[in-house]
Amino acid sequence: MADACGARGYATVWVRPTAAAPRVNGSAAAIWDAIDGNQREIAELTRLCDMLGHARVVALMDYQRADACDRVLAAGASSVVAKPYLLDDLFYRLDEAIRLGDERACQSSSPEQVASPQAEDAA
Repeated sequence: MADACGARGYATVWVRPTAAAPRVNGSAAAIWDAIDGNQREIAELTRLCDMLGHARVVALMDYQRADACDRVLAAGASSVVAKPYLLDDLFYRLDEAIRLGDERACQSSSPEQVASPQAEDAA
């Protein structure tokens, strides 16, 4: 996943769901991997969303049932992509999440800055 994101121009950082990590500053979006949106996974997603602030989260799920999707979206994900997935579908959702995250950050009174993909920096 990190290689595919890197080839697309994104910088990647691996965050363990159980690690005591500080707030992740400058993130534009995140990809969160889940199985079925159980209680443990929802707690991890909620924690990740809290760490990311304005950044949006795209959830990857093995079992994309309506009730599981509802739980994941209610916990803070901006969209859900079913596994197995095509990279083009995932990157479409990731690009959309970054665009929406940028809009949300601009509308906020918070002084935080939301980062853009590396590909835009190189242009």
